[in-house]
Amino acid sequence: MILTCKYWGSKDWSLLQEKNKDSLIRAIKSHDEILTHLEINNLLSFPEIIRKESEETAALNFFLRRPGGYYILLFILLFGLKKIPCTIEMLNHYIPDQVCSKATLSNIISEALEKGMLHKEECSQDKRIKKITPSKELLDGWIKLKKVFEKDLGF
Repeated sequence: MILTCKYWGSKDWSLLQEKNKDSLIRAIKSHDEILTHLEINNLLSFPEIIRKESEETAALNFFLRRPGGYYILLFILLFGLKKIPCTIEMLNHYIPDQVCSKATLSNIISEALEKGMLHKEECSQDKRIKKITPSKELLDGWIKLKKVFEKDLGF
């Protein structure tokens, strides 16, 4: 979907460039016009970071492109931050089957392990249990994305 406004396609881009964030925010609040992608990018950083496939967000984008992957990412990061061991069995328990089947969950985890986005380690108490932890790159990408999102929200 292409967003348009009175500046789209105009050769007078100086009008667009002179528009500051305050006037863009007023336009959003008044619902008078639809903003262009360029105008949105001047207001927010988050959409462009998600759209572009950069090295910093490649691991995140791998998980974010499907609903089950998003849940897997959230649980692995949450469990990791709270120092709760995360296993495939735990993910199967907490992620609804309607969102991600056991087979899909297993495939996403296997692919992420192959790509080095996740690490698998044996549990010291029971060697049959494999703990899943996020890679440094995945954590760094998440922290960067979180900071950008917080900045966009004004935190």
